Amino acid sequence: MIVTTGVKGRPHITLQELARYIPQLYAIWTSPHGTGLRNRQLRRSFEHVIEIMQNKTELFKEFRNLEVQIPERLSVAEPNMVIRIAHNGYKGV
Repeated sequence: MIVTTGVKGRPHITLQELARYIPQLYAIWTSPHGTGLRNRQLRRSFEHVIEIMQNKTELFKEFRNLEVQIPERLSVAEPNMVIRIAHNGYKGV
């Protein structure tokens, strides 16, 4: 979903957009727990995303020079933070 959103070759998606499609992320935002705990949960949710994308999907094989940039300091207070993706197009494998 992340790789195919946005402008061709320069896709991106905000955390808020992701939360609309991923119930677990939405639950973090709407949780009654304190901000510190919710921020830790959010950061843990993204800890292994790139590793999972490399090992469990074909994305890095399908898109030339695929790069995923997740902000280092994710925060529930900043739902418009953007996960940036860059690639040089579909390889057609």
